[in-house]
Amino acid sequence: MTKTVLQHTCFQAEHPLSPVGCNCRKYVPATEADRLIGEGLAQLIIASYKTLTVEESCPTCGEDEKLRRSCTHCRTTGTVQVNKKIAVYGDAIIVTVGQTGKRQSNTTAKKTPRSPTIEAGHMMRSIGAYGKGSETAIERINEYEILTLKERIRLLVAALDLKTFEAAWTLWESDTSKEFPLVLRSEPVDDARKGEGRRFDYGRPV
Repeated sequence: MTKTVLQHTCFQAEHPLSPVGCNCRKYVPATEADRLIGEGLAQLIIASYKTLTVEESCPTCGEDEKLRRSCTHCRTTGTVQVNKKIAVYGDAIIVTVGQTGKRQSNTTAKKTPRSPTIEAGHMMRSIGAYGKGSETAIERINEYEILTLKERIRLLVAALDLKTFEAAWTLWESDTSKEFPLVLRSEPVDDARKGEGRRFDYGRPV
């Protein structure tokens, strides 16, 4: 029997990689989950945390022989015991959070369809003209710009396979100084006889 794992499409700002109490019910094959993680399109959720005690160099004396003799922080041992919080990952994956733990710009939660808009209030707050939330307003404007650019590029891609485009977009987003990895359609050259090109394509009746 093929193993399946839960795929989260929700986003919880308080704990992005540890969703709780959500309504996500979609299961995907484990092989598909591995592919999404490998392409950077999904992350494993953090099921819990455990605390480990490790030994580290004393931050005060740095194990220096002379300083260590009088160091009260490590009690002349040169090392200290430090508790570290380690994430324990589960089998489920989440596609709305990137590797940095922030929300992915190329995915949205499966909720009622809606379009992001930029209003006068967002612009005024982004330049500090009034009110609080300038950082949030700037993030909204930047996200809208990215979504607009993504849609424009999608319309120019010769290959219309959505999965191929999403994978290419994620790859290009990691280094936008490079050319887009897929072939883009170019504008037809001006041809008066065929009615093509920017100068002669005035629209023809169907």
